[in-house]
Amino acid sequence: MKKINFYLFILLLQFSQNVFSQIGSQFNKGFDEGYKETLRDAGIIGSYPEYADSRMCESKNTYINDKKANEKIYADGYRCGVSQASKAIVKINNSLSNKEKQYDNTSIKDIQNNIDALERKIRNGLPTQQVAAVNSQIQALEQEKSNLMKSTKTANDSKKKQQEEYSEIQQSNLDENKRIQTNNYNQEVLMQLKQNQIESQNNYNQEISNTLNSLSRSMQALAYRNIKNELDRRRNVANNFVSYHSDKISKLTNLYNQVPKNNFSKNLNGLYSAHLFNSRKYSFVNNQELVTETGCLVNVENNVIKNIYLYGKEKFELNYPQENPENSMISNGIVKYSNYETLETVTLLILEPYMSKTQKKYSLIKDGVGFLTIWTDNKKEEGKILYVQELDAKGNIVREISTPLTYAKNEALIDSNKTIKLPMNSGNNFLFFGEVTQTPYGRFPLYPKMSTKDGKALDDGEERIIEIKKYRE
Repeated sequence: MKKINFYLFILLLQFSQNVFSQIGSQFNKGFDEGYKETLRDAGIIGSYPEYADSRMCESKNTYINDKKANEKIYADGYRCGVSQASKAIVKINNSLSNKEKQYDNTSIKDIQNNIDALERKIRNGLPTQQVAAVNSQIQALEQEKSNLMKSTKTANDSKKKQQEEYSEIQQSNLDENKRIQTNNYNQEVLMQLKQNQIESQNNYNQEISNTLNSLSRSMQALAYRNIKNELDRRRNVANNFVSYHSDKISKLTNLYNQVPKNNFSKNLNGLYSAHLFNSRKYSFVNNQELVTETGCLVNVENNVIKNIYLYGKEKFELNYPQENPENSMISNGIVKYSNYETLETVTLLILEPYMSKTQKKYSLIKDGVGFLTIWTDNKKEEGKILYVQELDAKGNIVREISTPLTYAKNEALIDSNKTIKLPMNSGNNFLFFGEVTQTPYGRFPLYPKMSTKDGKALDDGEERIIEIKKYRE
């Protein structure tokens, strides 16, 4: 019995040795290829084995009983190789730059070709885990190109001037890297916005279809027709809304991808046209998350956003720059704000100054805005969320905002200091809804009980007080 146990132990030992040998083989193969390909993509000739140390990130997973174990172990090694090579590139380039060597325009062109090739990789859908490594390669190549261009300057430049220029370039690179890390936004994010739109739209359409299919056949024909017509209307305006904003995202993404990277080095000062992307949930798609694009004007001082005016209207100023000054630096035409209380994400995309040689003149719009104050005399309904939709002349949704209900015993006792005045575009009609709720016919928001005249468009400068007589849920 002891001999049997001993032989079994030997077999298990041999099996484990084979497994770990196979793991090491696949991992090393992936590491070597990832390391060499990354150096080659960066335009570096030679293997530089002194910088390759697979032990720094060797695989901790054995993937036992996994049919795709070899592929996963190889992928672990490949990622490790890319990571090590990305760190090595900077050291190698620093070493080469210290050698007295002449470079010509051909060398600079080759480096730029490598940069362009790496940027195409990112635009064409590089796996997320490789994006950071490739960005590091691009930064290293940009630094090498800068050094090469510097070495071709005329010999009349003094050494002191060269050192000052080099110091400025270094500081600029550090600032740019900090901005990129802070904002961490690129073409992939813009593409992801559109993908989120498609998923939300499909989910909502499926939900409405399920609701219509489940309506009881025993319902009276008139009641069924009224419900169906209303659900069809909601689905149509929701799809129109999603399609409109998805189309804007696609067009702006394509334009953004066409801007040469060097153009983003401009220092902006003044009033510029911009695009605001707001990612949040909307009642008319049953709380699916959508991304909207709204035109705006932004006031910029030395590449820092100071003011944002939605629709270019002075009374539509947003307070993101004042509340988040540390996140207001423009990086490659983009600024990102996050509201951790509402879990909303707001992104500014500034394209015009990077695509035009001359700066356009803008002025803020003083009119075109009215205000809504919404209240209830039912203490139990205080704080409940009401959604307000602006509609264009064709009944399409222009925008939707939400607000908590204010309580007062009567209109005369409304405290103007505590009441929220909602800025709204004059000339647009309104619809009002409560929170999305479960009904006998499916999940969707209900209309509150209120005066029908409150849904009419505001005049310029009008301040309308609206009473919600009953909040339905």
